[in-house]
Amino acid sequence: MVVHRRAGSTPVLVHDSHPDRLQIGWTLPHKGWRLIADQGIEHVREQLMTALPQFADLIAEQVTALSDLTLLDVFSGRAPEWGRDGLVLLGDSAHTHSPIGAQGINLAL
Repeated sequence: MVVHRRAGSTPVLVHDSHPDRLQIGWTLPHKGWRLIADQGIEHVREQLMTALPQFADLIAEQVTALSDLTLLDVFSGRAPEWGRDGLVLLGDSAHTHSPIGAQGINLAL
């Protein structure tokens, strides 16, 4: 199951691919992680549990320190030229796209 919600003004996506584990994607403004992390793990947990109440127990159990989280710094870019003889760049090779929607391949096609 994939659930898409908002934590304040930013999107949160959760994928519960394993019975007792979560994969959470939280789109933040550029350098926004530092502002949130500076408020401490309790603030981060509160934001996530408010956005994803059905997963509050797992978040409380698994998100106990900032080191439990991994920052994926995503940037945007695009190739100035995406095709030439015998070569076509598709998807992220032509232009990067945020992984939160898991739609890069669909946009490429």
